[in-house]
Amino acid sequence: MPDERPSVLIFQDLRFCQESAPLWSTQFSPTNGMETTGYMPQAASKRPALFTVYEQDICRTNCLGCGHLQALTVLEALPEFCESHDRRIDRARRLPRPTNADMLRPDRDDWKESDRPMAIERKRWDALSILNLARGFQESRILLTAVELDVFSRLSEKAKSATDVARQVRTNERAMTKLLDALTAMDLLTKRQGVYSTPASVRALLTSDSRQSVLPMALHSAFVWRSWDHLTDVVRTGKRSSTQTRQRDKKDLESFIHAMRVIASPRVVAQVKAMRPGKPKRILDVGAGPATYTIALLNECPGARATVFDLPPVIAIARKELRQAGVLSRVSFVAGDFYTDSLPEGHDLALLSAIIHQNSRKENVELYRRIRDALVPGGRLIIRDHVMDPARIRPRAGALFAINMLVNTEGGDTYTFREIREDLESAGFSTVRQTRKGEMMDSLVKARKPKE
Repeated sequence: MPDERPSVLIFQDLRFCQESAPLWSTQFSPTNGMETTGYMPQAASKRPALFTVYEQDICRTNCLGCGHLQALTVLEALPEFCESHDRRIDRARRLPRPTNADMLRPDRDDWKESDRPMAIERKRWDALSILNLARGFQESRILLTAVELDVFSRLSEKAKSATDVARQVRTNERAMTKLLDALTAMDLLTKRQGVYSTPASVRALLTSDSRQSVLPMALHSAFVWRSWDHLTDVVRTGKRSSTQTRQRDKKDLESFIHAMRVIASPRVVAQVKAMRPGKPKRILDVGAGPATYTIALLNECPGARATVFDLPPVIAIARKELRQAGVLSRVSFVAGDFYTDSLPEGHDLALLSAIIHQNSRKENVELYRRIRDALVPGGRLIIRDHVMDPARIRPRAGALFAINMLVNTEGGDTYTFREIREDLESAGFSTVRQTRKGEMMDSLVKARKPKE
């Protein structure tokens, strides 16, 4: 490959931003992205260009008209596309079309050295970028305070002055004025003639009466902020402080459970299809939360019934979601604590979705054994969670989430496939395999209870 290498990357588990959306076919979602290695139709050409990606990071090369994509190697790109969107791309060496694009990696043994894709260019830091990173908490904290005070809901229907908002929320008027001005500077509010209002785009996302609101997730972030504040002490001692071990109150718990729905809803249908659940008769959703995955599984498997297992307050939330989805009649509920209670038996498929990261390996082995006992011989377990690479630095989101578990749990972590497989086999499962690699807690591992 010539010295002047292209600075365009394509990522597996690519996430597009709105600026890049016009370059891509409408089958790609500009908000959720699409996990793919394959064809990019109608990108500045009537012919498709084959492309492949293998990593995800963030930089600001402004390639492809988008400031949220990092550079990497284009394996095959049409000249028309190169000329239209980034002239540096046309210097990329064309490589043969792989027979299995999903296996295309820079460390593949069958690459000739001259054809091996270049290594990812690491982010180059300077003083300003370091300081911007260090100060990044400021905007986050401003947003979280506004969320805790429900500022956006209070300004969604009628514009109000800072005096009116402070009186309604029972806060200091001067401090509220500063907060509202900062939110306006961040484009989260509008200010005209001394009164503030929530713009429509923000209203849908951060008000309490919107079904699509991410307010529950933001409230959950405000909850875990208190734990993250102790990270330095945790790193020094390896233990959480006594102030970090408080239990969630009812409001915090509801925010967390609804946050799970907010996170899962945009992707749950695609993720359940990726699970390939087959035709189970009885599904057990362990720690089902708001039952978002229960609903999607029942829709994917019309002949199945499901059992939702979770704590009593959570089951009350799940029941409402299942009723609204129209599948309540196909669901049974069992209240309990999966750390201490046996699970209901007789199921041929069990789902453990976003659970194992909160547990130590010992706790997971014990949980796997309870699930094995709840399955019929030959029954299957599907795990959805982060699955780390052997170096434990990819996916990036998983490495960061491991810190969240460090400050918020006694022994939680994000685990490698080898660790998950070893623990499942210790619990009596067989045929353990990873069927999907993802970047955003969407990796899948499957295992089977041996037939007796």
